[in-house]
Amino acid sequence: MLFEGHIQPPIWRRVTINGEKTLFDLHYVIQGAMGWQCSHLYAYYHADSSNKYPNKRIDSYADLRLTGDEMDYKDDKLFKIKDIFKKVGDLMFYEYDFGDSWEHSIRLEVITETDQDSKPACINGERNCPPEDCGGLPGYFELVEAVKNPKSQEAKEFREWLGETYNPEKFNLKKANHDIEFGRTMTEANMMSDVLFSGNGGGGLDISTFMNSLISGNENFQKQMNRLSVSGKVFELKISVQGLKPEVSRTIEVEPKLKFRDLMKFIRASFGWLDGGSDMGYYFIIDGKKFGKSSLFNGWYSPESQKKIPSGLYDDSKIKLSEVFTAVGEAVNSNMPLYAWKFRIKCEAIKDKDKKNPNYPVCVAGKGNITPKPTSFKEIEQYIAFIAQSDHIPVEADLEKINRFLEGFRKKK
Repeated sequence: MLFEGHIQPPIWRRVTINGEKTLFDLHYVIQGAMGWQCSHLYAYYHADSSNKYPNKRIDSYADLRLTGDEMDYKDDKLFKIKDIFKKVGDLMFYEYDFGDSWEHSIRLEVITETDQDSKPACINGERNCPPEDCGGLPGYFELVEAVKNPKSQEAKEFREWLGETYNPEKFNLKKANHDIEFGRTMTEANMMSDVLFSGNGGGGLDISTFMNSLISGNENFQKQMNRLSVSGKVFELKISVQGLKPEVSRTIEVEPKLKFRDLMKFIRASFGWLDGGSDMGYYFIIDGKKFGKSSLFNGWYSPESQKKIPSGLYDDSKIKLSEVFTAVGEAVNSNMPLYAWKFRIKCEAIKDKDKKNPNYPVCVAGKGNITPKPTSFKEIEQYIAFIAQSDHIPVEADLEKINRFLEGFRKKK
């Protein structure tokens, strides 16, 4: 249960898991069942003497690969669930995202006999999980109030930030179990290579995954088949800056074999961000996971900024565009969390290559423009106020200039 006693009606899930599994395994079950995205640090704590959330978080457990020696956590991979939850009624607390501090209470309700091969599952639940990075309990309450009036400015701003509508009452049991299964079979190191496509540089389908998908009807199956169909094609991707009106966007054509790290270079170039300062920390949100270049977040940041930095990122240089954009309409979000800029990247078309102009990437359309100094604005409102001044109004997109920038990337490559 999330923030037990503080959120009404409560947000809760009931899950089953083999007692031989570890607290590390339970973490991925909680993430999948709740709807979290494994984007932040977490830890388990024993309840205090009055069964309340402990003020002093001692005798706690976490993934030491992420936390290191911080707070003397015990390695959660070494502790089986049956050795922590010994009798019905036993209670622990689980905290996710030390910035937003999402507090979950975990109670053992039933102990039953099972076989060794039993898989974890979510069997019931109510209400939707809060969105990641929404500001903890206060931010969640603000969001819930905003969506009660979908035509309000607050609701509009939340939709632009999330890239979608949010229904706090919706709980999807099928999706919860799909996400649990996803977390059960994946690790940080092999997620993309094992789930989507085989090692071999991502050059083909993983046979075992393919056959399992074919037999079980896994929803990734159609994506895997679609990926094969885009080989040799060209993606037309529209990149829109979220939160700006009139629209500011670029439409570029790129090859499916390119990696997401390449795409970020093209996004920066298409908006004229070519100086070193524009190579700022970023991440793409793909299937609920965050992909980026961790080293860009190295350095000294304020405590407020630190809360915005993901604790860990999957490597965006390992995932091809073809592994995500498998059909027209597919879209992902990108965020530069230390500054104002958020983008929506949508596949507008999948085309045959132009034999007369085989050079890609190329910008084929553009609307509006933005500052050449992206690091100058920490909130989008600051930028809107800046361009409201007549001498700061940006010029319209210059496709010829943008394509000169992109041509420079082609030559480097």
